[in-house]
Amino acid sequence: MTHTVTRRGLLKRLTQGGLALTTAPLWTGMMLSACGSTSGGSSQITVFADANPQGEGLAPLVPLFEKETGIKVNYQVISETEITNKASVALAAGDGSLDVTWGGVSQLPRWETAGWIEPLDSYLADTSLVGKQFNPSDFIPACWQATLWQGKRYGLPTLLDTNILMYRKDILAEHQASVPETIDELLAVCAQVNSTSIPAIVLRGKRGVHANIWIFNIFFYGEGGHYYQGQQPGGPVPAGKLAADLTSPAAIKGLEIYSEFFLKHYTPAGSAAFDFPETTATFKAGRAAMLVDDIAFGQEMVSALGDKVGFAPAPRGPAGQYPGFDTQMWFLAKGSRNKEAAIKFMVWSTSPEIQLQAAKNGQYIGVTRQSTFNDPRFKEFVRPDLLAAFKADTPHLDLNHFVITPSFDVIGDYVSVAVTQAITGQLSPQAALAAAQQQAASYLATHPSS
Repeated sequence: MTHTVTRRGLLKRLTQGGLALTTAPLWTGMMLSACGSTSGGSSQITVFADANPQGEGLAPLVPLFEKETGIKVNYQVISETEITNKASVALAAGDGSLDVTWGGVSQLPRWETAGWIEPLDSYLADTSLVGKQFNPSDFIPACWQATLWQGKRYGLPTLLDTNILMYRKDILAEHQASVPETIDELLAVCAQVNSTSIPAIVLRGKRGVHANIWIFNIFFYGEGGHYYQGQQPGGPVPAGKLAADLTSPAAIKGLEIYSEFFLKHYTPAGSAAFDFPETTATFKAGRAAMLVDDIAFGQEMVSALGDKVGFAPAPRGPAGQYPGFDTQMWFLAKGSRNKEAAIKFMVWSTSPEIQLQAAKNGQYIGVTRQSTFNDPRFKEFVRPDLLAAFKADTPHLDLNHFVITPSFDVIGDYVSVAVTQAITGQLSPQAALAAAQQQAASYLATHPSS
């Protein structure tokens, strides 16, 4: 296996998870046997994995798959800011250099429209390929639904993402501050606990749909903003030709509020350039009192901060609570020359037992299998209040947090630039969104089917 670790060492994953490659459960071998062994063959696949807890938590387990199947895996862990572009280039080339890639709901419609990814329906129906134990009904329903596009299945879910509030119990207690439940309360608590030595909160500021937009949309939708005319906050796009709607009073209010955290210096210096590696490192190091970010990082905070860290649902706005939803998934490259081997890897890596072991290695909670989530072994290493925050978010999962339409990666990026301009004071929120609206209108005029 070829593997590049970017944020955590492979040894750390092996030791923290308490797993040894030579002592994997018997179930794993059974699953691999069900998928069919190709020992003695020369199959090799290239997999692009995101440098998130799931992608890195799976890495130490890949040799199990190689040993049992004889399929060699060039498993590359790539930062989230780079992987979309790198995967897009390889998928567009269609030259067999990529077999399986990470992606999410925002990539699915665009990559399918471009003809870069392969439908999985016929492969998943072949029990000689996926094994009789393959049980798609075990996937969390929202995750399984998210892999559909225009009636066809394109992905296998690897990670369920949503956002929560993480906070330092001791700092809030010192300032006699209550845990905020709303966006307005969050701003008020920031004013109450902020100091030059420990800023109140750390948020993502870096440009990118999977960077600042992932967090910004909590506030954008919470204030009633939306991306397209006729769309409800966090809802699907209407049928027919789409038009952008980025300058409504609610949209401007959402960006004004998000900018306030940065411009009032409630966030650490330089945080306008932060993505999740920087936000999580800042909070773990005790350099912020609160963090709104992905629940996938919750267990890391427990390991770093112990009982000092608390968890609560993402803050709600006057238009409702929109904590975020993204199902990250494996896609099969249409240009793959080893599609059966790729499918075997995809099925194996999303199986309940492998998800359990990867979650323990990567210290993450967002598994996509119901049986894994309900497994007593899973609950042994996930703190109860973190599970409670996840369950509180679940009824509010906005399936179109990343709007499921081909143009969203482009329109979302225009808004991402506007966010960066506003939080750094380069432009007012109104002017920044006006510029994004103009760009979006021009794009949609030439891409009417988006």
